[in-house]
Amino acid sequence: MSDMIDAWKEMFASNSLPDSRTPSQNHDTHWCLLKPITVEEINSIRNTKDSSAGPDMITIKELNAIPATELASHFNLWLLVGTQPSEMCVGRTIFIPKVDNPTSLEHRPLTIASVIIRLYLKIMAKRWEATLTFHSSEKGFFEGDGIAQHVWTLRTIIDKAKSNLKPLNMVFVDVKKVFDSVSHETIQLALKRLGNPFPIVNYIKELYGWSVTIF
Repeated sequence: MSDMIDAWKEMFASNSLPDSRTPSQNHDTHWCLLKPITVEEINSIRNTKDSSAGPDMITIKELNAIPATELASHFNLWLLVGTQPSEMCVGRTIFIPKVDNPTSLEHRPLTIASVIIRLYLKIMAKRWEATLTFHSSEKGFFEGDGIAQHVWTLRTIIDKAKSNLKPLNMVFVDVKKVFDSVSHETIQLALKRLGNPFPIVNYIKELYGWSVTIF
């Protein structure tokens, strides 16, 4: 287990790959994403289910006890300046076994952030989903069971080919370690291309740049 933790520490400490391309913005800047976060937005997304606490050990119950007006004041300050308190950039990483009786390499790391920042990011994700234009196949950016929808689409294509006695060739592509290898600068370019205003792009930059984890 110690070898695995050392390997992950080395990965977290390594610099992201540079990406100096100039993004071609496909949409106008969506300044509406910077409108003040409302009490209604917070209350509509508050989580009532039990969930693991982050490194600050604040629970969902304790978060829900904070007045929405107070949370809105803090969130709007983060939104305006494009950054957040350093305490919100700290996560704790646990290792979940992939198989029964796993070796040290057969674990999946899961990093848990504070429930406060998770609420804030849920609000921003809701705004992105309603405002930004994504490809219809990118089910990871929308509510609902995207896997089930893709499976249904695939089954429909197969059934149609079988009923029409048509040949069908399919290719499955799995990009190895994609989340470990995407450059942080590339993420910023994608945000700009989609029309995110500068404070939000800077926020994501700061979030990745200052994030640390506790093992």
